[in-house]
Amino acid sequence: MGHFEEMNDPMEGIYYTNYLLHTELTNEKQACRFCSLSKNYRHNLMWSHYANNHRGYCVKLSINEEDYDIKKMFYSSHVPNYIQGVTDVKDILVHKFNDWRYEREYRLFQNESEYIYNLNIREIIFGVNVSERDYVLYGELIQSIDNNILVTKMSKENFLPIPKN
Repeated sequence: MGHFEEMNDPMEGIYYTNYLLHTELTNEKQACRFCSLSKNYRHNLMWSHYANNHRGYCVKLSINEEDYDIKKMFYSSHVPNYIQGVTDVKDILVHKFNDWRYEREYRLFQNESEYIYNLNIREIIFGVNVSERDYVLYGELIQSIDNNILVTKMSKENFLPIPKN
């Protein structure tokens, strides 16, 4: 679980407000932990930005949304204005500029001391540039832990996951 200072977008978590609210909101933002999720595993930029230039992997999950505080990202062309205050600091942390819209991101929020449970790992998708050695090694390791997890690798031809033989 990360927090806003660890995000790759330097404008993330930025907002307009008055001085009195700024300190309070900054403290609340620092206490807030979240995991970024996406519904878009096939976008080329996602693999370049978040999977070590297609040498990493994507974890496909099933999550019971009733068990967690999950919020959809809001994309716009302006910095949000909270001069009058904000009811929930998470409203600040689900705002990004339009440039990031392709991510189709959701945020799973947790308190600092909580762990994420009840996640169902459905598939591990390796990038097109992962080495064959790593693909075989990690694929066999994953299958030995849970053979219900599908292990696939993205295809260069059509950018779809291909199951491991």
